[in-house]
Amino acid sequence: MVTGVIIPADEALAISQCEFNDLRDYQMAVGGLIEAIDLDDPSMTFFANEEGKLIGLPVNRRATMLWWLHNPATYGYDVLAGDAVLVGQPDQDGDTQSAPESIIGLLMDTPALKVEVQTEGPDSPWCGNARRFEDYFSAAAYAIDLSRRWTQVTRARVIAA
Repeated sequence: MVTGVIIPADEALAISQCEFNDLRDYQMAVGGLIEAIDLDDPSMTFFANEEGKLIGLPVNRRATMLWWLHNPATYGYDVLAGDAVLVGQPDQDGDTQSAPESIIGLLMDTPALKVEVQTEGPDSPWCGNARRFEDYFSAAAYAIDLSRRWTQVTRARVIAA
């Protein structure tokens, strides 16, 4: 059984943690055939409807923000459409793994979050400020905006405050 997070495209609906047993469970969650979109840092995978954009599903702003934050090269070039499922990347045998506990905790259980950035490279220290956020997606939007305005930012992340 794999633990994942369902991120509905409809922002009036809450995200939810869910257990998945097989391919049909993922297909039911996204409403069709699945497409895998991998993220490397942290090691996660989105499952989205493979034909979501083609059949006119709404943009999933929350999943897209999470994707852009962790894969800045996609910023402004692509979006996720329809409901999305966040899980871990597959293991060496190709089996889907559960979403990282650290991400599940930030998305589901953390009452206060903050944004940190690096400005020189992967070995430079993470820096932040006193600003706090009540939900992950508000913090992610701020991090993306800050990264776009402050060109010295090389990486941004959302962490517990």
